[in-house]
Amino acid sequence: MLRRTFVILLIFFRMNSYAGGTELNLYRPYAESTKHLPVTISSIQHGVCPSQSKRVVREDAWYCMTDAGKIYDPCFSKRFGSDTEVICPESPWSGKATQLTLQKPLDESHQVSLDMSTALPWAVELANGDHCLSVDSTQIDNNLPVHYQCASGVFLMGDAHRCEATWTILEHDNQGITMMNVSKVWF
Repeated sequence: MLRRTFVILLIFFRMNSYAGGTELNLYRPYAESTKHLPVTISSIQHGVCPSQSKRVVREDAWYCMTDAGKIYDPCFSKRFGSDTEVICPESPWSGKATQLTLQKPLDESHQVSLDMSTALPWAVELANGDHCLSVDSTQIDNNLPVHYQCASGVFLMGDAHRCEATWTILEHDNQGITMMNVSKVWF
């Protein structure tokens, strides 16, 4: 199943790279990549990862909590590596991450595979350069769910429109609602 998922992702990435639209990236904290900064561990803590990430649905993404009660989402496990260690990055634009040593091994029995055609990306870079991360939100704006908070303070709502090579998404700022082009996404 993992090999099939990898082949589908590889085909999807190659097709998109020729299309010249929104760049699709798979965040890989354990591998070298030119698509995000290398990971630097800023702290090591102990905790648990009871379930799949709520912000990015993929096999190796986790919702975790430290012994002190701090929530990290997403954290990433190393495929075919240790099942008692995860890395929790701040974002694909920051190399800083927290490493969690887990009290009990990860239970992958309920993990859902990544489907990039329907999944919400973890991180979005708009064409204007603004960086936006997915949020756990029950906030509704103009009958649409708020999915992202941006570094500039604006938020993105609804789902990205993926019908064209360049995706678009609705942005709400103090001027109102605008359709924005998406230059890059990370799953």
